[in-house]
Amino acid sequence: MELLALLEVCTIARQRRGGQPIRAGHCVWCAAPLTGRRRRWCGDGCVRAHQTNHLWSVAREAALTRDGHRCVRCGYQPTSTEEPWRQLGETPAVFAARLRRWREANPQLEVNHITPCLGGHAVAGCHHHQENLESLCRPCHVGETARQFGYAAARAVPPDPDQGVLW
Repeated sequence: MELLALLEVCTIARQRRGGQPIRAGHCVWCAAPLTGRRRRWCGDGCVRAHQTNHLWSVAREAALTRDGHRCVRCGYQPTSTEEPWRQLGETPAVFAARLRRWREANPQLEVNHITPCLGGHAVAGCHHHQENLESLCRPCHVGETARQFGYAAARAVPPDPDQGVLW
């Protein structure tokens, strides 16, 4: 969808513009008059607000930050988010095995669309609004996806953190 068409129907952008349609010479996000050489956005804040709610990579990181890099269901928080680097002289196969072991020991968080977007992550759109995103650990995300699509057999139960077992 073209940017202007997206922002014309976007509930957040319409609210920011006070319900006004997009007008020439005004910011497409907040309807403030444009100054200088600006043609669409009145400032970097409006660009960032748009990206945080419409571009998957930016929206995903914003959701993780908002949720404190914790699973909103079970409270799991990764101990490390920095993946290991390939060491000098290490073969690709050895590195891949070491990386796989590291990822199993340090499961990372995923971001779930509360209302499923059905594979539309690469497409900018209103399905990436922050109120539609939540940070989940892998087991909770698998369970939620199973619930959303009715896969009863795939339900995941988060581990009990008191047992000292991390998935």
